[in-house]
Amino acid sequence: MSLASFNKLMTHTLTLKKRKRNSAGDFSVIETTENLKGFVEYGNHLITTEQDEELKAVAIVYFNDSLVIDIDYPYWMIDQTAPQNRAGLEVLKINPIDDPQTGITHHYEIYVRWIIMWNQWNGDNINTLVENACVRAVDKTGHVILTAAKQQVPLDEGFLLRSGIVIIKHKKIPIAIISFGGGPGTGHPKIPYALRWHETQANFQHGRKWKYLKDPYSRLGARTLILALQDEIGGILWLQNRF
Repeated sequence: MSLASFNKLMTHTLTLKKRKRNSAGDFSVIETTENLKGFVEYGNHLITTEQDEELKAVAIVYFNDSLVIDIDYPYWMIDQTAPQNRAGLEVLKINPIDDPQTGITHHYEIYVRWIIMWNQWNGDNINTLVENACVRAVDKTGHVILTAAKQQVPLDEGFLLRSGIVIIKHKKIPIAIISFGGGPGTGHPKIPYALRWHETQANFQHGRKWKYLKDPYSRLGARTLILALQDEIGGILWLQNRF
């Protein structure tokens, strides 16, 4: 990609902060560069640092070759200020990407994770982020189980298969209701044999079986939820302990 085309993609406004760390482990900002143009691509990535430490990044921040940064300095932080305001992205790794023809730096790819300093703790905001992450994790888990159940549900004319849905109930604790058989609130007409085919063993064809919902739930439920919670909550923040 030409540098001109790359620059057109730099639609986010960012602030780069250089920090120092004192003997007590506390950070302070010593240099700030505002209104930098870049692009933040959110998504989880496993990376290995120069110290051979495996870490989870929540985004890659792209800058063009005009960025002035010491790639060996360890304490950088980035704030996104537009189009969204997302502060507190700790730099984990800086990769200068060279043009293969010229060998000159074309752009920078910077891996980051969320960081919230204890003295900047916003309890209400964090509670909301974690609450929403739990809802997403429960929803993901419900759909993983539903997908597996649809591979096992007995086939009639497809009515029972198509009636499978996930409904999320969320008051204080998110709950995923995985439903087959239709009825009120599901958007599907009631299928009277759904329960009977689930509870009664029979000679179903094409690998289909009874307990078509219970078995996938027992096999996948707990582990899928744990992994989904780790993914969702781990992507929100990394709390930096003082030590």
